[in-house]
Amino acid sequence: VPPILFKSLFPKFNEMMDGGYRDMLMVYIGVTGEGKSTMCRTHIVDGLLQGKKCILFITERSSTRAFHKVLQGCSGLTVDEIGGEKGNNPNRELCRQTWMAHTENLLQVYPEEFYNDAEIESKIAWEKPDLICLDYLRESPNMISSTKGKYEKVDYVGDMAYRLLGISEKYSVPIITGAQMSEEHARTFTRFDNHVVRVVYGTARPVQAAQLVYNMKRDKSSPMTGYFRSVKDNFEGIIDKVYHLPFDVETQIFDLGHHRKGEITFPPV
Repeated sequence: VPPILFKSLFPKFNEMMDGGYRDMLMVYIGVTGEGKSTMCRTHIVDGLLQGKKCILFITERSSTRAFHKVLQGCSGLTVDEIGGEKGNNPNRELCRQTWMAHTENLLQVYPEEFYNDAEIESKIAWEKPDLICLDYLRESPNMISSTKGKYEKVDYVGDMAYRLLGISEKYSVPIITGAQMSEEHARTFTRFDNHVVRVVYGTARPVQAAQLVYNMKRDKSSPMTGYFRSVKDNFEGIIDKVYHLPFDVETQIFDLGHHRKGEITFPPV
């Protein structure tokens, strides 16, 4: 079992990761709109609050908006305040400026043109981050460098999962990502709490590659709570365990305990 590199600020995260962050591939399998991107941002915020160097790879064009949403998760400021480069009062503006300075050398966000195994490895080798999040694992042309220009209907998602596992082990860095379950599996998973999904995009290989896998959706009894069910655990072997994580409306991430309602949070000193 790889040693723990650092712990989460959130005790439930440490439980879910069997003690903390280590070189590993962790996959959240979710339904569309149920929190995969939110979970990636939550882990990035967890790292930034501890002064860890983080990289977020996104499968969209706008890295700026993704960056702003991470800062919202850190601070409790609105995306409009961050994007408009002006807090709603002097204290909130000071908070915005402080977070911009704090994350200058700690956070990099790369858009979809970097969603390629060779690009990901190159950025990790050069920047030596403490934590990687990839939002999210999906099929895309040229995602595997060895097949560039020869896109055919093969299991590139499974190949990418195994490449990410190898990169994690090579550079001793945790890699956390999400994956989309099929509509058929999603319908069953959302109806029944004891249903577990191990297939994404028609392949089980991402689950086979990862050390930790959770299915996720919104809790039936509370739409502001995430429901997470353990599918695979290579470290302790305890599976089929359920966690409920509250969602923080102001930070737009799962609640790490760093933010109080109606207030803003400054970076650690």
